[in-house]
Amino acid sequence: MAESGVPAKSFRVSPAEVSARVSAADAPMIGGVFVKKQNLTVFSSVHDLNIAACCCDRIVLMKAGKIVDVGPPEEMFVPEKIKFLFGVDTQATVNSVTGKPNIVFIPSEE
Repeated sequence: MAESGVPAKSFRVSPAEVSARVSAADAPMIGGVFVKKQNLTVFSSVHDLNIAACCCDRIVLMKAGKIVDVGPPEEMFVPEKIKFLFGVDTQATVNSVTGKPNIVFIPSEE
């Protein structure tokens, strides 16, 4: 039973069904909108930080197979945490359309 009191539902959609309807690049965004409208919980491994920021309500940060932090995108996608996880410099701004974090990677000067 979900927190809302509504029985939890489980279903599977094949990659072929998704790709027949949308391009692979659009699938995470469309899937995120669908999930929010259906009041579902989905665990997903998303490696594009900007897509994760747009589609996810909570982010689980992991390093070396261990959870290091959990929270909303606004708290997880800050330059200090990204530097710790990936060893790269970033700039985080707020996307004017979504209101979510927008991460820009800053190339090293080597």
